[in-house]
Amino acid sequence: RITALAALNEQRKKAEAELAAARDAASRLSRIAKICGDAFAEQAIFVDREAEGVALTGWIALPTFNRSQPDLQFWFVNGRAIQDRTLAHAAKHAYRDVLFHGRFPAYVLYLSMDPAMVDANAHPAKLEIRFRDSRRVHGIVTQTLEHALRDTRPGGHVPSPLPVSKGAFFRQS
Repeated sequence: RITALAALNEQRKKAEAELAAARDAASRLSRIAKICGDAFAEQAIFVDREAEGVALTGWIALPTFNRSQPDLQFWFVNGRAIQDRTLAHAAKHAYRDVLFHGRFPAYVLYLSMDPAMVDANAHPAKLEIRFRDSRRVHGIVTQTLEHALRDTRPGGHVPSPLPVSKGAFFRQS
């Protein structure tokens, strides 16, 4: 039986693995697969958007690849791995219509913005940050992820069925 602590330790060991530098999106996704697993990489959508001086890039999992806990949620702001409630809520909010209650999305996202707009000294270990305009950042992240997820459904990544006319099936003689 694997305890939660043992599982967390295994994840940390993976995160500490030495990985070769990635030069393009494909090699970055290959590196991410070594941490998050091949299933994540196979079901990930690439996100790349810049708005109002905020650039968001990375990979978000399709709703079909969801978790029972938020263990595959990674944020990097200006190159630094961080934990932030605003960003976590923005991602959760974007998935609200495509994930079942009690399930968590998986993602690896990179946010780049003017360093003057981020206070990285909010936490002694520098894991937590504060945004000067958190509402704007929240909105940009939510809109970007919602746009990327707009064609997904809770049952999977399936396009909407074609409309069918009544006469196609019920012919009256």
